[in-house]
Amino acid sequence: MYFEKCPHGFYQPRNGLSNEINKCKMKSKCSETIGQLTSWCPDGGTTEDQQCRCDFKRGYIANIYAFQNPLNKSCFTPSVENSACSFDDTCPEHKELDRAYRCVPKCPKDWHRQPEDLECKPIFM
Repeated sequence: MYFEKCPHGFYQPRNGLSNEINKCKMKSKCSETIGQLTSWCPDGGTTEDQQCRCDFKRGYIANIYAFQNPLNKSCFTPSVENSACSFDDTCPEHKELDRAYRCVPKCPKDWHRQPEDLECKPIFM
């Protein structure tokens, strides 16, 4: 008997042996709703659901962090936290959502904010 890694998008809450029929039958809940992404979030591995984040660049916020997010989190596990993404258009024109789903000032000319960063940084040519 040996352990095989679950295929991408599936997991099994406990490790299973290669001869078990029910191996990897849990499907990840990430990307099942509009506005969800999985990039730069933990993939969960073989025994846990992968984490998702919302596409804040397109105006989506994580419902679980909509009112408070003291740790500036981006990623969440939908099967555990029962969260989804919702479109939010409440940022004023001179602001944008950052990865912690907060309205922050847009970066000045010749500066940018990488998706994984909270702060604006200068663009080096």
